[in-house]
Amino acid sequence: MNDYDTKYLSFIPLWWGLPTQIASLYCSLMATQLDEQLTQHPESHTVVVQAKEKARDFEKELMDDAMKRLTMIEIDVRSWGKGDAGDSYSWIRIDNKDKRLPGRGIGCVCVDIYNKTITLQKTFDTHGKKLEMNKEFSDFLKFKFYLQKKKKKKKIKKFKYKQ
Repeated sequence: MNDYDTKYLSFIPLWWGLPTQIASLYCSLMATQLDEQLTQHPESHTVVVQAKEKARDFEKELMDDAMKRLTMIEIDVRSWGKGDAGDSYSWIRIDNKDKRLPGRGIGCVCVDIYNKTITLQKTFDTHGKKLEMNKEFSDFLKFKFYLQKKKKKKKIKKFKYKQ
């Protein structure tokens, strides 16, 4: 049990809540007791091994869930228009940090979801000259699309089989 605590207890996030932490600790305690049963009563080892595998599977499921939550990215977008009720504030929050550039108009933020970094961001003034804004906006979107296509081509080249 002490080995388990030193190995995994620091990994268990606080947001898991008490029931999940108890379940995880219960799995480790049960595995320790099953090990003791296995050494004391080797004749009933198949039942003990099956119970230990079930506890291990349950614990693996808990850890997989934790990893999914740790690698998740949260994006919150609020847009406010002139005729909308409420406070006149728009935002783009990534993991609860405001990433929108100041200024009026359309705010765009491009995020690399694998390493949670901002690759490109810009605010397009919709109150200025419409043709300029439309051209800037379309160039911005084309540039991002071009980068995505370029990355995909590089990945394909890396894994190309040569004879």
